[in-house]
Amino acid sequence: MQAGTGNLKFCQPCEGQLYKYTNVMKGWQYRWFVLNPDKGTFEYYVSDTDKLQMNNRPRGALHLAGAVISPSEEDSHTFVVNSASGDVYKLRAADARERQSWITRLRIVAERHSHALAQTNSPLVSREHGSSTARMVPTNLSILDAFAQVQEWLQKAESSCQEVGIAIDRFPISGPGTKSTDPDLLILKATTQTTLGNLQECLYALQMQQRATVKAEMQASQAQHHSSSSTSSSQSQQQQQQQQQQQQQQQQQQQQQQRATFQSYTSPSAISSSSTPVTPTSASFTSSHRPSSSVSSSGGKSVHFSGN
Repeated sequence: MQAGTGNLKFCQPCEGQLYKYTNVMKGWQYRWFVLNPDKGTFEYYVSDTDKLQMNNRPRGALHLAGAVISPSEEDSHTFVVNSASGDVYKLRAADARERQSWITRLRIVAERHSHALAQTNSPLVSREHGSSTARMVPTNLSILDAFAQVQEWLQKAESSCQEVGIAIDRFPISGPGTKSTDPDLLILKATTQTTLGNLQECLYALQMQQRATVKAEMQASQAQHHSSSSTSSSQSQQQQQQQQQQQQQQQQQQQQQQRATFQSYTSPSAISSSSTPVTPTSASFTSSHRPSSSVSSSGGKSVHFSGN
């Protein structure tokens, strides 16, 4: 295993060679694996030279968010990576120490990206509300658990199948007694391998179907979330527009009131009333005989006006 920049921190990128179990017919194959902690991916190539070729995509890749990494009970070198999508990598390291190093690194990356995924996604709705999201979670978990159990059974059946094949091959080719070329034994060996291969193909088909279902549910949930977000955003925009209109109306009303007040002070009638001198309280005038007139002042005295 090669760690990035030669340090031993488990958060650094690393890559190395591992055995990967392909199927019953091909068995274990060497593959070059690359762990990218930043992306949270676990990829593999046919070889390290295949990885170095420009624009060469990996043969396979797993996202480690929600993945389960566990050592196998078969031996001290084998371990299994169960992804949240249902894909399973059965791998074998050179020794127990290297296996533990891979398991530790993979678990740290899986835990970090699982936590980040839980933080970025909105919390699930309570099941009491009967939402589709709340019902979907336990169903998916139960399906993933079922896939893991079936995979474990198939691994045990595969070990038994290999033991049967080894036991048949140990019989002599010729001579008295049971021979490895006995037709019944050959049929048994071929039947067990074919049956196991068919079961693995069925499991793979179910995993692909489940992956498509989960993807469709996630897309529908994202679309619904986007729709609700758009609706709430539209409603908030309408409220803001209504508030702005109300503020504008209030400003216009205040301006109209100010104008009315100003006009009442600057109108001609207001000016004349304010500039007209105080008139006498009482006065009497005659046209031809010009009689004397008297105006009583504020002090009570009478002022007499006489003509020429």
